[in-house]
Amino acid sequence: MDEQILQQSLSFDLESLGEPQPWKVRHRGLEYAGEVIIAESVDHRWGEPLPPQLNFRLVFFTVPRRIPPGRIMDTRIAMVVPGRSPTQVRQSLRRELKSIQETRQRYVLHRDPDTDALRRAMIDREESLRRELERRYGMAYSQGRIYTHGDIGLRAQDVFLDTGLESWSDALASATLLLAHPILPVDYSSFSRSLTAGDVVQVFRALFQGDVGAQEATSSFAAGLGVVSPDNPSIFDASNCPVLAILQRELEGSAGEAAPRALVHTLMYTYGLTLELSLFHLLTFVRQTRAELRLMPGHGLTNHRGGAFLSDRITRDLVPEVDFAALRLSELGDMRLEPTVSWNLTLPYASLLVEGLTATNEDADVLTQEQRLVDSLMALTPELAVAKTSISELAAGLGTSVEAAKETLERLERMSSARDLQEFYAAVEREFDGPTGLFEALEAHRRVARLSENIPAIIETRNYLDRMTFGSEHQDLRVVRDSLMARLDAASLINNPSLWPGIEEGLARLRDSYSLTYRSFHAAYHQEALELRHRLEALTPQVNALARFNEIPELGSPVGLEVQQMFKDVSEGYRLCAIA
Repeated sequence: MDEQILQQSLSFDLESLGEPQPWKVRHRGLEYAGEVIIAESVDHRWGEPLPPQLNFRLVFFTVPRRIPPGRIMDTRIAMVVPGRSPTQVRQSLRRELKSIQETRQRYVLHRDPDTDALRRAMIDREESLRRELERRYGMAYSQGRIYTHGDIGLRAQDVFLDTGLESWSDALASATLLLAHPILPVDYSSFSRSLTAGDVVQVFRALFQGDVGAQEATSSFAAGLGVVSPDNPSIFDASNCPVLAILQRELEGSAGEAAPRALVHTLMYTYGLTLELSLFHLLTFVRQTRAELRLMPGHGLTNHRGGAFLSDRITRDLVPEVDFAALRLSELGDMRLEPTVSWNLTLPYASLLVEGLTATNEDADVLTQEQRLVDSLMALTPELAVAKTSISELAAGLGTSVEAAKETLERLERMSSARDLQEFYAAVEREFDGPTGLFEALEAHRRVARLSENIPAIIETRNYLDRMTFGSEHQDLRVVRDSLMARLDAASLINNPSLWPGIEEGLARLRDSYSLTYRSFHAAYHQEALELRHRLEALTPQVNALARFNEIPELGSPVGLEVQQMFKDVSEGYRLCAIA
C-alpha cells in the first residue's frame, strides 16, 4: 500500500462474525476493492472464485482451524487462523465490551454534562478494549498460519508486525496480490498517484469525450496504461498497449468471439487488473481494433448525455457515446473481432435524422424504417445545396473564410447520397466518427438555414459600413463602426446566428448617431460657408483695386500678386449646400 484511503474503517467485532466488511487497498499504483471477514466457523463460499466486483477476500478466524486443501479456489483469497485462541482473555474482554455497549444504549437519549462525560469515558474504554483484543489476536495470528490458493507461501510473522485489523488487512492484501500477480500489464511506476475507479472514468472522458476537466487524469495515468504514445500524450493511441495484446490473443484463441465476463475474469484473475480497468480496456480494444461489443437484450446502458444508448452494440465509433461511469459488466453480451452492420447499430445515427425510429430485429420493420431514413436523406440533399450557396454568398460579401462550415456541409452531402443501410453506416462512420459528430454537423446545417434569410441584409450592412466616412473629430464613431465590422465575420455568424440581431441593433444606433452628427456638421459647415461668402464679397473691391493699381506702370512693379491668386482659389473652392 502506498498511501492511506480516507473514509473507510474496519471493526474487529466479535458480535458480527461472518459479516463481510468492504475494504480498499492501494497496491502498486492501483486501488483494489475487496472484503474482510471476521469469522469463527468456516463457510465454504468464502473460498470460491471472487465475483468481478472484488479483487481480494481476507478471512480472519478467531479460533484455530484447519483449511482443507483445495478449499481456496482463488489466488486472491487469504484465510488466517491463530496459532492459539486467547479464549479466556477474549471472553473477559467480550463481556466487558457487551456491558459497555448496553450501558451506552441506556444513556443514548440523555443530554446533560454528566451523561456526556460518562458517554465519552465509555467510548474511550471501548476503544481501549478493542485495541487490547486486537493486540492479543495479533500475537496469536503471528504464531498461526495463512492459507492461500495452492499454499503459495505467506508467513504470518511477516504480516502481523503492526497492531490493528486495518494494518493487518493492508499488509495481507498487498502480500496476497503481489503473490497472485507478480507482474502487472501496466506501467504503474509512471503513475503520479494511485489509480482509483474514479480516475479510470476521468481518463475515459478525457480521451474519448474531450472532457477538458479530466485532463489531469490523462496526464497522470494514460501513458502508464498504454493508451497514448509518449510523443503525443493527449491523443488516444493504444497500438502498443500490453492489455490489448492480451485481449487480442484471447479472442483469436476463441475463434474471434468471447464473452466479456470471461475476458474480464482473465484480466482480473490472471493479470491483476481491477474491474474498472478491465472494462476500460475492453472499450479501448474496440476503439483501437474496430471490434464490437454486443449488448444484452433490454440493456439499460446510457449515453454520455444521459439519454438511452440506442444501439444494440458498442462499435469503434460508438465508444465515445458511452456513459462509462454507468457501464455494467452484466450489460455486455459478447465481443467479436469482426463487426457486422445492422439496423440497431445505425439507430443512434438514424434517429438524429428521423423522429420515431425504434430498435427492432423484424425484417419488415427494418425495411419500413430504412425507407424513412432514405427519404430523409433524399430530402436533405437539396437543402444542403441551398446552404452551400448561402454561405458562399456570405463569404464573398464579407470577405472572410467559411471553409470549416463548407467542409461540414460537404460531409453531410456525402452522407445524404446513401441509398441503403450499408451505405449510410459506412458514410456516417467515415465522415463523423460517432453520433456526436453527426449531431454537431446537423446543428451546423440548421444554423446556416437560420442565417440564410438574413444574408442579403448582412452583406448590405457590410457595404454600408464600408461606405461610411469620418472626420478627424469623429473617431468615436469610427471605433463603433470598426467594432461592428469586426463582428461581421462569416464563421462567427454561422456558429452563432443569434449574433446578428445584436449587430442590427448596433447598426441602428450607429446610424442614429451618424445622422445626428452629420446634420450637426452640415449645419455648422453651411453657416461657416455663408460667413465666408460675405467676407469674400466684402473684400472683392479691395482685391480688384489692387489689381488695377498693378496695371499702372508708373507705380512700379506689381505687388500682392499672390494675394490675388489666393483670393481666386478661395472664392472658387468653397461650396454652399443646395438643400441647406
